[in-house]
Amino acid sequence: MAGFKMEAYLFSAGKWHTWAAGLWLVGLVLVCGCGSGLVTVEGQVTWEGKPVEEGNIVFEPADGQGPSAGGKIQNGQYRLAGPSALQPGDKIVRITATRKTGKKVEAGPPVAPPGTLVDEIESFIPAEYNAQSKLRCTIPPGRSHRQDFALPLK
Repeated sequence: MAGFKMEAYLFSAGKWHTWAAGLWLVGLVLVCGCGSGLVTVEGQVTWEGKPVEEGNIVFEPADGQGPSAGGKIQNGQYRLAGPSALQPGDKIVRITATRKTGKKVEAGPPVAPPGTLVDEIESFIPAEYNAQSKLRCTIPPGRSHRQDFALPLK
């Protein structure tokens, strides 16, 4: 009986219009979005024609105004969406990546007992693409943008 009373309350002439208008407004906000102006950016990163297996990519405002955004590169692909999406504008791009050298090195304490060998890892993307980046791009306004990077630049 309590369910019937609640149903009668919701669908009574005065309450139904308020409830329907509220539901319509919530639906409109969900469909239209918040209007944040952020752009989902995705693309491919290659080094010497091969996908960068593991790394990071960061986009910084070229004028130094506003937030930076970035994320992981995996199997040559990256995608910055949701809270990692970018504000439109000119960007400085910083790409870092590591790879196994094929050599083994001693891990040593405190990571592992003496004599334990692990794969040697090297950072292989030059500073001109990260710490001293000369890499630039422009992210146009819109919902999404594809931005690929084929390194080294020629």
